[in-house]
Amino acid sequence: MNQILGSDGLDAKESIELWIKVARDVRQDIPKPSSILALQKKNEFEGWLWTIVEIRPALLSSRVYSG
Repeated sequence: MNQILGSDGLDAKESIELWIKVARDVRQDIPKPSSILALQKKNEFEGWLWTIVEIRPALLSSRVYSG
């Protein structure tokens, strides 16, 4: 399996999980998971590379944005 590494050397899963942990620490809302197809239709994401990353659901807890 190939890993996609960011400029910080973290793979996508590690980067996402770290962002969620930091967002929770500063009480920032975490967007709800959404459909890749819906996001791909948005002009702001035209030409982007997409992948699916599984994270631990416990990270989301009650800080997921509900509206």
